[in-house]
Amino acid sequence: MLPRALDFAIGIQKWKEAARVYEYRLSISSGNDKDWETIFVYGHPYYKKRKKLWKDLIFVNNSLAQPTVLIGDFNDVISQDEKVGLHLKPSCQIEAFRNFVHENALLDMELQGMKYTWFSNPRNGCVTKKKLDRVFVNWEWRRAFQHATLSALLPISSDHAPLVLDVKPRGRRIKNFTFEAFWVHHADCDAVIRRGWSSSGYTGSDHWKNLNRRIQNCKKELTKWNRTSFKKADVEIENLRLRLKQL
Repeated sequence: MLPRALDFAIGIQKWKEAARVYEYRLSISSGNDKDWETIFVYGHPYYKKRKKLWKDLIFVNNSLAQPTVLIGDFNDVISQDEKVGLHLKPSCQIEAFRNFVHENALLDMELQGMKYTWFSNPRNGCVTKKKLDRVFVNWEWRRAFQHATLSALLPISSDHAPLVLDVKPRGRRIKNFTFEAFWVHHADCDAVIRRGWSSSGYTGSDHWKNLNRRIQNCKKELTKWNRTSFKKADVEIENLRLRLKQL
């Protein structure tokens, strides 16, 4: 049962494969005219059936124009660094899953608090860890919920970590980043951007995450630079406004 505070109106649209459900779709309304399609996904343990599901979901998602979320246990990883264990993930399976993400133009929500979501029982002194559970969204959904966050809880009664997608995170409101046009005229602007771009800190093979991390670092460097180099700008602007009113 969903908490009443969420104020969700849910309508079941479709069951797929009644005996064994691999896709379960809901229409969700969070108020303020923000409706979206949610597809709960379970990736089949067998690769051939899982690959067929990716093709089916590509067809389904291409027919949707509204904000869309895909959430669940996909039973696949996007890169080798999303698995720790004795054996590597077959590259053909990784490639098929990446193609599914690319052809759907999906964004992989960054998971906070935990890198892996599935943990095996110890075998020969080794615990296999994988990021099997995740949330994908399209651009329409991300624009509608710019401050949404994804976190994982501890896997207490299951070998999977439960995911929490929070579309209305509490706490201090996140201020949107704005690139000020006058920055480009400052001699230090180029060096600040280069410093942020080169300090990714991400060593994995996921190019999207690498790009996103670099962009975020550039934002942080520019924001910090703006505070130290232009901290009197707001005061000067306000003084000029007062002087204009006196004219």
